[in-house]
Amino acid sequence: MKINCDLGEGMPQVDRAVMPYIDMANLACGGHSGDRDSLLSVLQLCHEHSVAAGAHPAYPDREHFGRRSLDIDVATLEKSLRQQLQLFLQCCQETGVQASHIKPHGALYHDCRRDRRIANCLLRLAAELKLPLILQAAPDYPELLDDAAENGVEISREAFADRAYADDGSLIPRAELGALLEPQAALAQFIDLRDKGGLNSREGRWLKLRADTICVHGDSPDALKIAELLHGARH
Repeated sequence: MKINCDLGEGMPQVDRAVMPYIDMANLACGGHSGDRDSLLSVLQLCHEHSVAAGAHPAYPDREHFGRRSLDIDVATLEKSLRQQLQLFLQCCQETGVQASHIKPHGALYHDCRRDRRIANCLLRLAAELKLPLILQAAPDYPELLDDAAENGVEISREAFADRAYADDGSLIPRAELGALLEPQAALAQFIDLRDKGGLNSREGRWLKLRADTICVHGDSPDALKIAELLHGARH
């Protein structure tokens, strides 16, 4: 099971430190964080460590780090996402790194479950660029998966090692107590996902989740320790 991490978000020390322990990096490309310089820097690290590099586009909302939903029309959103992806691809070309995937960030990522228009916007862009799309492993995606198949888009399902889950399969909001898991709890959740195909919600309900990749958030306080533990558990 591949380990991915959201990077290029203004913490270059984390970018460098976690790179030896991950398989895939999702790089902020201007929506919530990141710019040309940060992209070039992290892409070079990806090249040095043979880590797959993907785009991590977001709502255009740097003030709130892309973590709130924006009330914008789909055409405006698509224009912003296209600009972010173009910047990422330009930087890939400059560094000689092959673009690997697209993973939406923050509120955009979660809104895919609630708003089919937003999901289809991302599917259109992924199909156009011929890149896989990483979305949250959840029980309520059948229509989206059908749409992805019709558009020829590969979906990679993602679960989270470092976040607590609610009974409905959504993530516990970061502001709530217990939303961020300690390293040993994150390791246990990773092992459950890998070996048992699911995890326990914060309330104790067993959630069956099929995951292709496990995420560690680069801005989590224990990101490096968690990445080390997960990497060690695989080898």
